[in-house]
Amino acid sequence: MTVTCPYCKKKFHKGKTNEFGRLSKHIWKEHKSKQSAKIKKGQRAKTKQLNEELQYTDDMIVQSLLNAGIPLSAPMQQ
Repeated sequence: MTVTCPYCKKKFHKGKTNEFGRLSKHIWKEHKSKQSAKIKKGQRAKTKQLNEELQYTDDMIVQSLLNAGIPLSAPMQQ
């Protein structure tokens, strides 16, 4: 059986060692940045602490405006 590198199309034939293992070693050695990007692409981005703090601050401002009796309205476009 023959496996092919998806990046450079180099072929790995069946031999004494597992061809999939050799392909994996080749990819991590020769195409590390592409492989890392492929893995990161499948992961969800972690929420940043700053975003959580800003959301909390916005919620506090909205709540204080509502408590003061100031009605909230969407900004009007001109």
